[in-house]
Amino acid sequence: MTSRPASEVLVKITEKFVFFWGTTDSFSNFHPAPFEYKGNNFLTSEQFINVIAKYLIQLTQVERERLP
Repeated sequence: MTSRPASEVLVKITEKFVFFWGTTDSFSNFHPAPFEYKGNNFLTSEQFINVIAKYLIQLTQVERERLP
């Protein structure tokens, strides 16, 4: 596996979409953009998305347990 510099943006272009990831593009979920939400600090939107997804998955599991 080859390591790439953190500043390198990787791009894949398909017929319908342009996929990109990296830390230098402001549209990337990995771009440093610190913010606070309900007392929790996040460095990137990707961190926030992962926390919210985990919360929603856990909530769904709890709701399933309440079903008869």
